[in-house]
Order: sequence, then structure tokens, then C-alpha cells
Amino acid sequence: VVYLLTDKHGLDHLHDLHNFIDVCFVAGGLGVKFENSGTAHTVRMWQGYRFREQTLSLLEAHVMLIGDDDFYFTCGMHIFALPDAAVGKDHPHAGYLLTEFNHYHLFESPTFKSGHTFSPDQESPRMRLSIRDDFLYKGQASFENPFGRIELKRISE
Repeated sequence: VVYLLTDKHGLDHLHDLHNFIDVCFVAGGLGVKFENSGTAHTVRMWQGYRFREQTLSLLEAHVMLIGDDDFYFTCGMHIFALPDAAVGKDHPHAGYLLTEFNHYHLFESPTFKSGHTFSPDQESPRMRLSIRDDFLYKGQASFENPFGRIELKRISE
């Protein structure tokens, strides 16, 4: 077992992390687990990812989609130096919405402010953004996102 502790965030540092993981696998490692999101991967799964620019592989490798009694939400976006996202449990396509939102946020680098709107496509409803502290993991050191959390709420028609 090898533990790597780092306080570095963002795409610039992610390449070094991935190189370290690859070296561990060459040395006989069997898998990788990211404590900050709970995602885990076998060697085969990890090697199956294609970490090319602007693919969903980065999100799939590092970000977990989770649900509780009130929300569907993501955990792990802080590895990219970005806030996580959440949407109410009543949203019928929460996984799609959260994945598309995080993909857009990661690769298009918009400057979001509370009150801005987002829709993953023309057919989906618009969502109003509320930028907050990480209210879902407050005080849980491994999972709390220091960059906050963006709550997406459907705009009433």
C-alpha cells in the first residue's frame, strides 16, 4: 500500500499524479483509490481510461456521483480546483445534468456566479446556480470541497 498525500489541485498537477500512479502499477500495484472522492480502479480499469483533453475520462476517474435523501451530488471536483455540484433529489436526469455541468465547468472554464443559469442541452430545463460552501460535507476533511459547492435549481416556468 502506498499513500500519497498532496495539497496540490488543478489540471497542471494531475499529470504528475497520473504518472505516479502508472509507476506504482509497473512496480506491481493492484489498484488505486482516491480518498477525496471514494473512486477506486483496478489496473485494467485505470489503463482503460483515455486521459485525453476534454474527455469524460477525467471525471469518471476522479469524481463520484452520489445521492442522499435530499440531493444528487458530486464528490471529487476539488482535485481540479473546482467546486462540486448538487441538484435536488426530484430532478429526473440528475446524473446527466451533473456530469454535463462538471464537464463544461472543467473544460470550458466559465466564471460562474450565483444567479447564472445552465442547461446541458436545448431540450433540458434551465437551472439557476447558487454558489455556496460545501454544505453536504461540512467538517468531513477527506470529502469536504474547499472550493465550495454549486447547487442547481430548476427555474420555474
